[in-house]
Amino acid sequence: MAKFALVLFLLATVGAVAQHEPIPFSQLDVPPLFKGCVPEPPEAAIECTNKTLEAFVKGKFNTGLFKNLNLNEKRVRVYAQFTITTQGTITDILVRTAHPQLKKETIRVLGLVPHFTPARHNGKMERTKYVLPLVFTLG
Repeated sequence: MAKFALVLFLLATVGAVAQHEPIPFSQLDVPPLFKGCVPEPPEAAIECTNKTLEAFVKGKFNTGLFKNLNLNEKRVRVYAQFTITTQGTITDILVRTAHPQLKKETIRVLGLVPHFTPARHNGKMERTKYVLPLVFTLG
C-alpha cells in the first residue's frame, strides 16, 4: 500500500511540474503583448510585440559600449531568450553575444521592459518562452 501511495505522489508531482513549463509560442491562443499592442488578429499582435519590444530595447541600449569594446564587426548580433511569466514579467534570461559587457547590458535593458499582457492558452494565462534577436549596425 505504501508503494502505491508513493507512485501516486510521484505521478502527481511530475504532473504538477509539467504544468509549470512554459507553453511553446506556437501553441498559444493569445501571444504575450507588449504595452500598446492589441490581441487581434494574432499575426498583427505578434508583429506589434516584436517591433515595439525591439525598438524599446534598442532605444535603451547603451550603444556607446560598441566604441569602448573596439569591435571589428560592422554588425553586432545579440540573441536573448527569456520567459514571460503569468504576471507579464521577464525571467530566466539567457543571452548569447560576442562580448560579456554586451550580455550584461542586454540583461540590464530587459530588466527595464514594462510588464507584458501575459499569453493565454485554453483560457488561462500561461508562461511562454520568447526569443529576441537583435542586430546593431555599427558605423
